[in-house]
Amino acid sequence: MMFNRSDYFLGHVSGADAPERLLQVELNTIAVAFPWITDQVKDWLREQNQSIFKGCCTSSILVDLLARGDDLFRGHFKQEETVLLMVVQADEKNVYDQLGIVELLANNHKKRMLRLTLSEINAKCHQIKGNLTIEEIPISVVYYRTGYRPEDYANENGTESRMLWDARRLLETSKAIKCPDVGSQLAGMKRVQQELASDPNDVWSILALPSSEEALVKSTFVGMAPLDDAKQVTEVLVLGATHYVIKPQSEGGGNNLYGRAEDVQGMINGIAEDQRASYILMERIEPVEHETIVLQDSVCLQIPKAVSEVGFYGAFLSDNQLGEIMTNRAAGYLVRTKAVDVDEGGVTSGHACLNTLQLII
Repeated sequence: MMFNRSDYFLGHVSGADAPERLLQVELNTIAVAFPWITDQVKDWLREQNQSIFKGCCTSSILVDLLARGDDLFRGHFKQEETVLLMVVQADEKNVYDQLGIVELLANNHKKRMLRLTLSEINAKCHQIKGNLTIEEIPISVVYYRTGYRPEDYANENGTESRMLWDARRLLETSKAIKCPDVGSQLAGMKRVQQELASDPNDVWSILALPSSEEALVKSTFVGMAPLDDAKQVTEVLVLGATHYVIKPQSEGGGNNLYGRAEDVQGMINGIAEDQRASYILMERIEPVEHETIVLQDSVCLQIPKAVSEVGFYGAFLSDNQLGEIMTNRAAGYLVRTKAVDVDEGGVTSGHACLNTLQLII
């Protein structure tokens, strides 16, 4: 099971004299945020302006996915009573988005979901013949809203925690359906995005898309290279972008390095040689600018130069025993708007605000 989001800017590569097009920023395959809150924002703004494009209800698609996973688990393992599990951070700031999903799952499907941290999972959950249980009740689906950063597996003093890793291992080795499993989580890493953008024939042969669709997907990629490969770095630099970003595998914002083309080698030299394999170099995207008004702390602020990043949600569920794809569909969208001079784009971190698309006819 996977609930992902692919993020894009409408724009062009920095320094390029080219028409604007959708360019991919990244693909998120774990702990994808705001499926419930973005629906509330769309509903509220539609009350003010009927031209706001709502699209499909993202939160409903997510809870339908989770409920179908629970039904699949019950059928396979002949279980009459189960509970779903959401894995959360101890200091979670985005709690209302999570509670909205819990409530919607209960209201729409009469299913119960618990929210537990990795520490609580280590203390309260057990495996019985491969079944993940809590208070002897089988857990059917594990839905991750954390677990994507190294610090998610660290003690308060920053040292690595064996206990928290043991909790993740308990989840991954169980029969419970994971959203996502560790393989799908790794598929969202920056190095995988870089390999796809580099056009290796073996990857595209597996995808087996029609040539027109393959070309359309490839048109969203910008130049990328692994930081530990000097030849590929040079090949990306000669493409001619004026600005670049160096991205680590870490998620959550605040981890990227930005600079002009002439600054890249100095940025690379500032990273330990044995750490460079975990970074990629990426051409920086110049998004289309627009004027907007944001509501922040109950105060309206006018931003004359803003940019908006659009993320498209996707829902996927397969039955590996039958070799059958049960769900594979688009699941709505998210818009995050920020001032043009702000590098990072996190909403919870205060860098951006949630927004919507408007239909212009």
